[in-house]
Amino acid sequence: DRLGTRGWQAIADLLLPSCVSALEVLEVKNNYGRSIAITTFAHALVNNTSLKTLLMEHAGMGQPPHTRNTRALAAMADTLCNTSSINATYTSNHTLETYSYSHHNSDIASALLLNKNKNKFEVA
Repeated sequence: DRLGTRGWQAIADLLLPSCVSALEVLEVKNNYGRSIAITTFAHALVNNTSLKTLLMEHAGMGQPPHTRNTRALAAMADTLCNTSSINATYTSNHTLETYSYSHHNSDIASALLLNKNKNKFEVA
């Protein structure tokens, strides 16, 4: 299966707060995307408050040492816990609890663990 750049963008648009999506589980396994498409998708998750489970095995971002995968993983880590400022940390996605992919980094794993904590004051 192949979503392509337009497909990733369409899904990203559905996840934006303005769309008022109630989507809680999204599976996009085996849908490879270019770095920019997956990065755009990751940024759409920042203010999403409904998606709790994201399954992305072999979605073009979990197989090092490809540069595009590194950028996409970094974008997802920033989406879940952007530590560049207090406000960025506060507005990061604190809803996503399960994120499944081929390889992961410790930043994403830590953020997911925090997101599973029901006391969001401790998370932010």
